[in-house]
Amino acid sequence: MQIAWPELFQYFISDPSVDSITSLQSWAYLDGLPEANSLFDRSPDRELVKNAISAYFDTLFSLLDENDDGQIDSK
Repeated sequence: MQIAWPELFQYFISDPSVDSITSLQSWAYLDGLPEANSLFDRSPDRELVKNAISAYFDTLFSLLDENDDGQIDSK
C-alpha cells in the first residue's frame, strides 16, 4: 500500500483504526477523500484504481477479522 498508493498510506497512518480500514473499502468514501485526488489524477482509469484499492482493503479486512464475524478488533 505504501508504494502503490502513498496518499492512502499517509491517510491511513494518520488514523490507523478500524474505521479507516472500513471506510477505505467504499468507493463513495474514496471519491470524497481529498488524499485520493492526486492518486486518481495519476491514473488513466479511475474505476480500476478504486477497484484495486477496494479489493486490497477487503483482503486486509478479511485477514484482520480473526473470528469471521464481519468485524475487526481495534487491537
